[in-house]
Amino acid sequence: MLQDVYSGWHGPWTLAKELQYRLLWTQLAAVPRTLTAEERNRRFLKLYDLDWLRFARLGQYLRLRRPAAVVGYSVFIYRLSAEETNTVAFGSMAELAELMERALQTPGTSKANIP
Repeated sequence: MLQDVYSGWHGPWTLAKELQYRLLWTQLAAVPRTLTAEERNRRFLKLYDLDWLRFARLGQYLRLRRPAAVVGYSVFIYRLSAEETNTVAFGSMAELAELMERALQTPGTSKANIP
């Protein structure tokens, strides 16, 4: 799941993916808040893509970060602060880049996963 090979958005986080992510967020914000979740989902057909893009953005960050623990060589456990979670989910590209740079400064983190 961390490598995100199952979605149409796999691979490194790129400017094109960031622009698509921002476009979908803008479209979602334009949907009236008075609609039910079901009505909003019908009107906003790209909600599925938005979820996968958000997951791809998170995956890109986590690939750069050292996990808090590894279970059985295949389950990576991460502990993210509220700041990290908000930046990855809602932050600007500049904020995300700064967060990734900080992750790379952590001792024991490898730059091998940088695209």
